[in-house]
Amino acid sequence: MDAQDHQTDTHDPSNPLHLHGARHPGTPREESRREMKVKKTLMDMIIKWHQAGYSLDEITPLVPQVPKEEIKAIIQQHHE
Repeated sequence: MDAQDHQTDTHDPSNPLHLHGARHPGTPREESRREMKVKKTLMDMIIKWHQAGYSLDEITPLVPQVPKEEIKAIIQQHHE
């Protein structure tokens, strides 16, 4: 590899909080808000499919990121 293929190392050993190459995600509140938005959207979709007559077994493959038990709980909570 050529020297130009390497980025300049900006690691400062005197600064323990600076981690070279580390990602700096948003604040916990921002991440929580993002997760909540996704979950709310998925919950709304699951409820709409249930109201349209889809069974639990039909909904489960439509949202593979949500466990079947959680889908079941969302549907049960909606009925309460």
